[in-house]
Amino acid sequence: MIKRKIVFVLIVLFVTANAYSQAINPWVASDKKYKDGTATPNLFSMEKFHQSPHFKDLGPKEFCLKFFDIFYDGRRKNWGDFKKGLSHWSHTGQEPRATEKSIEYDPIILFNVFGNGYCGIQSGMMEGVFQSRPGGTPGKPLLEARRWNLAGGFHSVCDVFYEGKWHYFDIDLGGYAGDTKKGIWSIPDVMNDPDGYHGSKTSIKSPYFFKADANGAWVSSSLKGKKAYSFKDNHMVGHEMTFTLRKGETFTRYFSQAKKGASFYTPFTKKVTKNAKGYSELVYTPNDFKNDAISIDGDEVITVVRSPYNIVSSKVEASGKVFYSIDLGLSWHSLPADGLVKDVVNRWDYLLKVKGGKLNKVTTISMLYPGSLPRVGKSATQMSIEKMADYQSLTWYADFSSAEAIAKWGTIEKLKYKSKELSGSFTKGQLSGNGSLTIPVTAPKGTKLVKLSVCVKGGQSTSARPNEFIELYIGKEGASKLIDKSVDCSSWGANGKYKVEHGAVNVNGSLAFEPADKMEIKVKVTGWGYLKGMRVFVFFKPIKASSVDGELIVTHGYDGKTFSKTIKCKDIGSTPITYSTPDGAKENDFIKMEVK
Repeated sequence: MIKRKIVFVLIVLFVTANAYSQAINPWVASDKKYKDGTATPNLFSMEKFHQSPHFKDLGPKEFCLKFFDIFYDGRRKNWGDFKKGLSHWSHTGQEPRATEKSIEYDPIILFNVFGNGYCGIQSGMMEGVFQSRPGGTPGKPLLEARRWNLAGGFHSVCDVFYEGKWHYFDIDLGGYAGDTKKGIWSIPDVMNDPDGYHGSKTSIKSPYFFKADANGAWVSSSLKGKKAYSFKDNHMVGHEMTFTLRKGETFTRYFSQAKKGASFYTPFTKKVTKNAKGYSELVYTPNDFKNDAISIDGDEVITVVRSPYNIVSSKVEASGKVFYSIDLGLSWHSLPADGLVKDVVNRWDYLLKVKGGKLNKVTTISMLYPGSLPRVGKSATQMSIEKMADYQSLTWYADFSSAEAIAKWGTIEKLKYKSKELSGSFTKGQLSGNGSLTIPVTAPKGTKLVKLSVCVKGGQSTSARPNEFIELYIGKEGASKLIDKSVDCSSWGANGKYKVEHGAVNVNGSLAFEPADKMEIKVKVTGWGYLKGMRVFVFFKPIKASSVDGELIVTHGYDGKTFSKTIKCKDIGSTPITYSTPDGAKENDFIKMEVK
């Protein structure tokens, strides 16, 4: 047994905290219409997504059909529409990534930030959407989903289980088909009769059935006579589009590419297409840094820099001694002379500490795709603003680079550490065997934890067995409760035709709770398997939060002109505030939010 004493407890901040920034969490949405006349579903978080009026009261079958109907509208392959922000997705070879080793599958990140990818990205997105549907139990989601790699061709797909059968929705090649007896066919159904699937045997067909694939010829040829398939469980969820605005802070989201000299592709994303991205610029010029700080201890002041979009660069202009942390304060690094916080590339947030000096300005550039923006439509467009969350958040990637690194933030029991480069991992290294990993999470002084969301990256390279699984627990110290369990997919290959491979057994879970000083995360491994990474979203609130004053000014730029709406910050709450632009647009330029 390996048991290590904890020398560091995960804390968001560990200095005396008695002054907190007055901040708001504005979420702006537009009533962009789809072909069925409905507005955009809520893309703030998966929880809000499933609570959208589009999906809230739907059964499993109805939800799957509605989701496909909204997010595949027949224009997804149009690169011109994508660049204009008119479609949700672009079919490109880019691979959105969480790290250089791990492809990003979190639906909220894909919906809001990247918006492109091939079949492998889209099938992973669908798995996360299906398995996050409320109503399941640990290890048995309401909508069980599985991903396939087709042996006869380079294609990845996803099917979903409801009404006692599997059903195949191809959001990449654009279609689904079936009959009145089976409903929408599954991948095994198609594999057993590929010609019938694309012929007269399927009386049910989606409106855009395989129009991107020569009416199914490519998939049909890939399936004929093939038996070697693998399916993996590697969905990722947990990201939320939380961010705060303070006085002196301006957040501008552009529809076009960035100005010359700025990069919109992280080092871990393929440069397949030029001029693909919109971008955002978050500029913080504090009126009084100490009043805006999240923590003050003598002449040491700490604040949070966070973007809901993927950070490309962040530059700090300050006097005194300046440090930054990307691991919740576990370690601090001196700000380089050029002021660029290079370690935050491809991340979402970091802590900034100024000692004996003054913070003058922070400029953070993030990337996002045009389709994610609330836009002015071709006619006068209704906008809505509401506060989706009353907490703040930080993101932490667990350091698996060595057993000593793990010992700084967690307790290993019985699991064995091995230094190994792993595909799909957040950081180098793995823990394997039968045992557990426990991580205490402590709130900073002056704040309370209110929610934890965890994405655990696991893995197996042998055939799935029912007695081999990973479990995630979250709760009070010593009394955490089971939140999620890896899906048992051993029965999927029971007939011998299909190879079931656990290439990445991810476990995801979220728990909101009454404000607490301390909570605990525990991951248990049973049977042969391993842990290779963890991403933790820490949500917290200040104990003594003063009311927000000032005004939020939202400016829409389009067709070379602007329209602004001013709203009192104190009026922004869970009930949407709506307003309409005076006219429509031929081309959107930007949307800007600032607090004055």
